[in-house]
Amino acid sequence: MSNQLDVYVDGDTSPFSVGQLTISIARAFQHNPQAGKQQAHWLARTVELWLITEHSSVTSNDIEAITHQTLLRFDRLAATQYAAQHSLLN
Repeated sequence: MSNQLDVYVDGDTSPFSVGQLTISIARAFQHNPQAGKQQAHWLARTVELWLITEHSSVTSNDIEAITHQTLLRFDRLAATQYAAQHSLLN
């Protein structure tokens, strides 16, 4: 993506990393590692595109919420795993 997306965490700013998000998403596919390998990058790019079109800066909590919503539409079990790994479950 050509636009820069900044992530704010604890008062610090760092550039968004689609690579880190891809790894995080792949870890959520413990029930289907092959799908994780095949789809994690494209799911991360989907999240990145949504974030860039809607925001110029986000928090890590924003990224986690949007990623979770994206995974819910694609694979509910992966979404649950992702939520558990990121303490999003109530």
